[in-house]
Amino acid sequence: MKLISLFITVLCIAFYSCSEERTEDPNILPAYEFELIDSIQINHLGSLELLDVHVEKELYLFSTENDNHLFLTNKSGEIVSKFDEPVDSPKAFGNGTGSGIFFENQIVIMGYNQFAVYDLEFNFKHGFKLTYPGSDIFYANNDHLKRAFKNKKPMLLAFTGGPQNGVPSNQPEYYTEYNAFDLIDVDSGTFTPVVPFHPKSRFLSGKAFGYIQPKYHVEGNDISFIYSQDTLLFHYNLDQPETFTATRIPFDNFIINEGFRMKGQMDYETPSDVEGKIHTYFKVGDLNLIAYTSGIKHENIPDLTQEEDVLVKEFARINPLKWILLNDSGKSSNPQEMQSKFYITRVDSDGNFWAKQNTYMLEEESDLITYYKLKLVQK
Repeated sequence: MKLISLFITVLCIAFYSCSEERTEDPNILPAYEFELIDSIQINHLGSLELLDVHVEKELYLFSTENDNHLFLTNKSGEIVSKFDEPVDSPKAFGNGTGSGIFFENQIVIMGYNQFAVYDLEFNFKHGFKLTYPGSDIFYANNDHLKRAFKNKKPMLLAFTGGPQNGVPSNQPEYYTEYNAFDLIDVDSGTFTPVVPFHPKSRFLSGKAFGYIQPKYHVEGNDISFIYSQDTLLFHYNLDQPETFTATRIPFDNFIINEGFRMKGQMDYETPSDVEGKIHTYFKVGDLNLIAYTSGIKHENIPDLTQEEDVLVKEFARINPLKWILLNDSGKSSNPQEMQSKFYITRVDSDGNFWAKQNTYMLEEESDLITYYKLKLVQK
């Protein structure tokens, strides 16, 4: 009970500074806070990443950081099934866990350019691979598999690392033929490219860019998404693509990299600004929660010859992680700083947030992996 009381106090301080200040601005959202509902603790040596939550069955899908194993636990943190096949096994999904999701009473895991489908006891059902050249970058333990519907059929919407055409990002065709996502038929293992760049996208400026990563939420056939280094929030309907919209995110400050010359190369030698970045994006009801860093102007970048722990603290001070709420009507909250004792990793189908405890901030090392279940409520 003391731990819960302390945690609620930390939440209040971290997200809202326990302020009673109110605003009458009609374009500003009322104050919200995170309410601690529950937590799950797993006795495990090492790191565990929460991949998905099965709300109805109260099951939790975890992956290990280094050995590519998977665990299914109940709400008490007890392991009810596990997957520990070697990476070269025909029942495995390759070297690395990209994403995982509960889908139609199955578990689907995305590895590097390949997928595997299991039942809830990790009995292998079938697997399939990408049908086009994969990206040369692998996003480990990301939320890049979402349940979606196309013409009322349940499918998966995936970000596999880049568009299907396999064209380098310094070529015009990369942008004119771009697809942000793949719509996957799990039964047949087919991949349908969906969602081009919006006409207002800065990635259609004629410049070239490095890796472009979307962060997204799907509700039925509706996709809400952002790109990690952009200032627009997009909405796209799989059955009505003509309704594609873009909304400006009212950041307090967000440094943009304007890109480099098409058919040229990115300049890694010339000192430049640290660009702004969206780290996480979640949607609950009509509220969009965006966590971001604004970036650092080149002249304000700290001395990089300092000790690593000093540099980490200095970068966090100069370029803190912040969050903002934006609803579907265009109203927004004032940006506020996040705190470092935990970080939100996902939202479940009931609209609950799951936040991982930051073990680096603990005064004493713990034998338990802790995830907190939070609800976003109006103050």
